[in-house]
Amino acid sequence: MSDKKNPVSTQANLFIKEKLLKNVFIAGLNSDNQPVAEKYGEDLPLEKFTDIEKFPFGSLEQGNDSIMDFYRKVKKYYKLLGNVEELYLKNHFIRGLSRDNQLEAGRCGLDLPLDELVARLSALENLTNQDK
Repeated sequence: MSDKKNPVSTQANLFIKEKLLKNVFIAGLNSDNQPVAEKYGEDLPLEKFTDIEKFPFGSLEQGNDSIMDFYRKVKKYYKLLGNVEELYLKNHFIRGLSRDNQLEAGRCGLDLPLDELVARLSALENLTNQDK
């Protein structure tokens, strides 16, 4: 009698265990993240759920991050969620900016494409930091 396990059986067991773990994980998410996880639950590997959980929906704020660092963070968040709508990304980015940077964004022009708005805000930030 061989001690080797059937590779097909082992893969099936791993798949079932991951599916069960994923269901338990989704059930334990906070109410903001749960609908997103359920939406993509069958398609995302479990590791992606843990990445999503790091970024609670709707609560990203710039804090002490530079404009570019905050933009990268928001962009990464949207990529993890599978959201590619620039309008939503832009709105979320502007809402999360510091109050001063929100005012600067308004002065730059909220109708600008997001990449251009980020470039202008970053340039203003760099000029401000040079003066310090």
